[in-house]
Amino acid sequence: MRTIIALMINTILLGGGAHWAQATVLSTPFNGGNGANGEVFQIEALTDIVVRDFGVNAVDGFLEAGDITTWSVYQHNGFLSSVTAGAGIWTLIASGGAVMSAGANEITYLNSGLSVSIAAGTIEAFLILETSNLISYTNGGAVGNVEASNGDLRILQGWGAATNFSTFDPRQANISVVYTTGIPEPGSLGLLGLGAAAIAASRQRSAKRKAAGPEHQGTT
Repeated sequence: MRTIIALMINTILLGGGAHWAQATVLSTPFNGGNGANGEVFQIEALTDIVVRDFGVNAVDGFLEAGDITTWSVYQHNGFLSSVTAGAGIWTLIASGGAVMSAGANEITYLNSGLSVSIAAGTIEAFLILETSNLISYTNGGAVGNVEASNGDLRILQGWGAATNFSTFDPRQANISVVYTTGIPEPGSLGLLGLGAAAIAASRQRSAKRKAAGPEHQGTT
C-alpha cells in the first residue's frame, strides 16, 4: 500500500513539465526502535537510475505525527566500507524544512527535488540529517549489508549520525528511495541542478551550527 501511495504522490511531484517516466519507490523495513539526528545509507545502482527524493521514518517515540522537521541531504561519491566520522567526506546537495511527519514507522517524504544520477555498477553514499528533530532507524547489521533490493538498485547499510557528524554503529537506515530509470533530459537536469544549488547556498548562509545530540532509544 505504501508503494502505491508513494507512486501516486511522486508522479505528481515529478510530473511538472518534465517528460520523466513514472517514479519507483524502494524502501527498507520501517521498524524504528532507535534514533538520532541522521542516518547514512548507500545506493548500489544495478541499472542507470536518477534519485528524485528520499523518505524517512521521522518519528522515534520522542516526536508525534505532525511535527515539522528541517533536513539536509549529503552525498559521498563511492562505497564506504567502514564507519567514517566527520564532515570532510560529505557534500551538501539539498536542504529544506516544513516537512510534516507522517507518523511512526510511516514514510515521510522530503520533497527534495533531487536529480542525482547513479550509473549502473556504481555506489553512492548518502547522509540525511534532521537538524531540528530526530529520525528513526533500527539497531543491528553491518556496514555494506543489503537492506533492500530490486532489479534496479540495492540499498546498503550505513550507520547512525549526529549533527556534528559523529557516528552510531551498527544501525540500519529506515529509508525510501524514489527514483526513475535511465538518463534525465539535459534541460530538466539543468533546471533542477540550479534549484538544488540555490537551496543549498541559502541554507548554508542561514544555518546555525548546532551541538551534537545524543542517540535516543525510541519506543517504536
